[in-house]
Amino acid sequence: MQISQIYDPKQTSNVQPTQNSNHVPYRRDSNHLSDNIPLWAPCSAFTRAMLDTIEDGILICRQGGHIEWCNHMISELLGYDRLNLMNKNVSTLVTTSKLNMQNITQSLVHCNHSVEQVLELNVKHQTGTYIPVKFTMRKIVENDNFVLILKDLRQQKKAEEALRTEHEKLKITIEHAPMGIVTYPPNQCILSANKAFSQITGYQTNELFELTIDQIIHPDDIKERTNLIENALQQELPRATHRYRYIHKNGDILYVQVVFGFTHDANGQVDLIIAEVQDLTPQLKAEAQANLNLMQLAHASRLSTLGEMVAGIAHELNQPLTAISLFSQAGKRLFDNNDLEKIADIFDKLTLHSQRAGGIIQRMQSMATLEQNDRKATCPNALLTDICTGQAKLDTFN
Repeated sequence: MQISQIYDPKQTSNVQPTQNSNHVPYRRDSNHLSDNIPLWAPCSAFTRAMLDTIEDGILICRQGGHIEWCNHMISELLGYDRLNLMNKNVSTLVTTSKLNMQNITQSLVHCNHSVEQVLELNVKHQTGTYIPVKFTMRKIVENDNFVLILKDLRQQKKAEEALRTEHEKLKITIEHAPMGIVTYPPNQCILSANKAFSQITGYQTNELFELTIDQIIHPDDIKERTNLIENALQQELPRATHRYRYIHKNGDILYVQVVFGFTHDANGQVDLIIAEVQDLTPQLKAEAQANLNLMQLAHASRLSTLGEMVAGIAHELNQPLTAISLFSQAGKRLFDNNDLEKIADIFDKLTLHSQRAGGIIQRMQSMATLEQNDRKATCPNALLTDICTGQAKLDTFN
């Protein structure tokens, strides 16, 4: 509906002009709030009802800014009775900011009927509180007056403030998270990174924004990581976890565990990868040190055990050495008696007992050496039989 349709001179037959020709003539209508309703007031009940149901406040003003007419929403928005708003200057409804006053004054002077002037400012409620509004002005062609539309921005500002607060909380939470968090579009430079990720990689934040994630990952792990992401996307997994290596800014190798998350655009394509990075390097170093400590403790324990086993070991060595001595003497007598048939058996027994003695010495050296234990399954019955018979074979003791 055009603004010019609000006023139709043909429907003003009951209007009585005032004595002062400079004043705008008024009309009397039982549907209006007062006898002094200006000529700008809508003439039809349909028009009044329609304008009063609009959610935005509407003001019609003369060029100087004096209010000629307003709809019901203006009354609700500002807390004034309609009658009290008539002939007020619109500038009195605005906060006392000089900038706001200058904007309104300039807009009322320079406003063109073909162009809307839009401002965001605060208007003053009757109680003295301030209400943020979107202030739209447009000149009416027929008489150079203005239509002002005030859109209440309180809910919008409240939502924006809530969103800003939540965004600020999320930003602070991410920035101070103990785990590194980095985001980047596929095959593009890093978009954001928190303090922990910067500490893990050794790069400053502004340096990270100039790098792709592949420039930080160890070259040998890039293909494996790419395959992991592709498989996760094909299976439509919301998250994926993997361990691989980063290269620190100083060239050190870092072992990290990364949990990937994905966001998608309107077409379902991945537009952002969110990675949570945990540096496992200190943990792995601690585990390696713990293993080394265990080896050193076991070594010390073995040395202590050797000290306690000296007497038993001497006895163990004495048996094969005695057997070697006896079989050597027996062999010499067989040779002297020219009994060569049993000499081969004598040599076999000499070999067996010499290997037995060597095995004991080898096991002693193994116990005294700081190295990883070589454990293997052994049948206890066979081991006990060999010990009891004194015929343990070399491979059983190795």
